[in-house]
Amino acid sequence: MNFKLLNGNKQENIVLILNVVKDIITQATRKDKMQKEYNCVIKIEWSGNNHEAENKEDYIKKVKDQFYEEYGIDLADTEITEVEED
Repeated sequence: MNFKLLNGNKQENIVLILNVVKDIITQATRKDKMQKEYNCVIKIEWSGNNHEAENKEDYIKKVKDQFYEEYGIDLADTEITEVEED
């Protein structure tokens, strides 16, 4: 976008610059509105996660605590499956 500042009139130059900025923002907003927004579910699986525990519930709590501490991931009980005792 080309524009030419006016000589000597600062107020008119400021208004001109503000109008150019407004046009740029308007064009960017139009482009954003043409984009569609998407979201998804990402499934990741880990196995192993060996912990000593008193029972299955204690083991699940330890796994949840570990994942939150190490990765910042807050697991739901239903996301922990196939729990087996060695």
